[in-house]
Amino acid sequence: VSVVVVENVVDKNALATYAENTPGLYFGDKLTEISRVLHKIQTRSLYAIFITLVLIFAFILIYYRKLKTTCIILLPTIMAVVITVGILGFAGITLTLFNFLALFFVICFSVDYSIFRVETHNKVRHGGVGVMLSCLTTIVSFGTLAFTGFEVTKALGVTLSLGILLAYLLSPIAVIKTDTNKN
Repeated sequence: VSVVVVENVVDKNALATYAENTPGLYFGDKLTEISRVLHKIQTRSLYAIFITLVLIFAFILIYYRKLKTTCIILLPTIMAVVITVGILGFAGITLTLFNFLALFFVICFSVDYSIFRVETHNKVRHGGVGVMLSCLTTIVSFGTLAFTGFEVTKALGVTLSLGILLAYLLSPIAVIKTDTNKN
């Protein structure tokens, strides 16, 4: 068994066809294979984001027992995710698997911010300061990843920082529109 590395191939299809028609010869394009696998994982991540949102919706609905309240609590989360993706797209950033993975964290923080705001509204005098400081430290922590120079960590840092900032800024929507009386 021998391995021959071929560089600067102009026509990969011609080389692959040649390898198929030659006994004992195999043409492997690792970059294309890895890209295909990552694309498949990225597509599955989109489904997983949807399933995550459905499960979170169910948990919140079970707790509050009001469809309107549940929808309003999730509204800032959905807005944060959609606006984050929109801003990244507008900035010309190609979305990768790692941007989608970061959106899971954005969903997590966003739901937490909205629920905390709803549950502590008019009950905790300075609770908002704690949430704000928590948000800022989270943004700084994840934001530093954007400056590492590696595309993977840059994608995570940019998406997380932007998404978490938007999640925090949009979370008051849940307070404005909800009545938390569970009965």
